[in-house]
Amino acid sequence: MSPFLGGKWVNSVAGSPQQGGGSNLPEWWDDVLMYHDFNEDFSDSGPLENTVNSSGTAAINTTEKKWGDGSFQGSKITIADRSEFEMSGELTIAYWVRVTGGGFGGHFDFQNTNPNGVRGSSYNNSIEVVALGTGIVASNDFGDVPYNQWVHIAITRDASNQWRLFANGVLGTKSSVVKAGTITGGADFQIGNIVGNAFALIGQMDDFIAIKDNCLWTEGFTPPTGPHNDPSSYS
Repeated sequence: MSPFLGGKWVNSVAGSPQQGGGSNLPEWWDDVLMYHDFNEDFSDSGPLENTVNSSGTAAINTTEKKWGDGSFQGSKITIADRSEFEMSGELTIAYWVRVTGGGFGGHFDFQNTNPNGVRGSSYNNSIEVVALGTGIVASNDFGDVPYNQWVHIAITRDASNQWRLFANGVLGTKSSVVKAGTITGGADFQIGNIVGNAFALIGQMDDFIAIKDNCLWTEGFTPPTGPHNDPSSYS
């Protein structure tokens, strides 16, 4: 057993009974709400295979990417709300982002005008996460997300309702609060903008994953060395 994710990890052996369908995937894969590798298009490669709609300037960038053949840029893609998206306990949202300039840049939004949702954005070279109301539940300091560099972002809530934000595996210390409640969108889950079309992504995103009922990280860690769906990416 690898010492990973507080015991939520198994060694990658194809056909292991701890891995669904004999595939080489993490043991928590069945709890994935959406997974976008942005290699060729916007499609969801997670177990729910959500339908994805794109609008505005949403595009695949084949020059700037973290893994594979491409990354996401522009505004925006949307996934219709569904009952599986309600999250009352542990959760993890993780992705790679390359912020290219200052101001507010929307990363993901499952809130819009609904107070019971969650959204994440960059503000200059830092990250803010708002959830279950208008208050920030996790954030890091300016400079923690350098411009024009790929940075791994992980947002987690544990069983004690402690929210955390990590940038390249380093825990953000500016804000990290305890906040309980059920995450309900009441609107589309969108990537690449927040508050409708108010604040578009500034830069590129890659390898976006949202996981229900699992808090993958509670302390500092080494960022994945490959895509989130590949067990060999983690140490």
